[in-house]
Amino acid sequence: MSHYALCRTSIKNPSKSLLRSVLSKIAVRLKAKVVEDNEVYGWAFRRRVDFLVEMKLPYGNGYGVEVTDSGEVVVHVDDHGAPLTGEQFQELLQREYMAEAVKAVMEGLGYIVEEDRSEDVIIIKAVGW
Repeated sequence: MSHYALCRTSIKNPSKSLLRSVLSKIAVRLKAKVVEDNEVYGWAFRRRVDFLVEMKLPYGNGYGVEVTDSGEVVVHVDDHGAPLTGEQFQELLQREYMAEAVKAVMEGLGYIVEEDRSEDVIIIKAVGW
């Protein structure tokens, strides 16, 4: 049975290099790899995506991440038997992307940045200039 999930994020017009970097970090956690410009598939769908967090799932090949023509970041996955549901992956991607984007901007402004993490929270602190 298919458990296809299409999950929209609040990420708009992302930096593709930053998005790839974040997906690579997530892929390490999932013991997977990131492939660019590939196809994600599941039990009853196929979709060309900008990035694929490639892994063997019961009915698919991983988490597909698409940047739509309008700049929206969308996750596609048949999450049956996957380590994270589509929604959990989307939330993780969104949280990690936002943290990395904030860090990049702060460092670009000359701040020295520290990061504190817990399971659900990322705290970015400017500790100097």
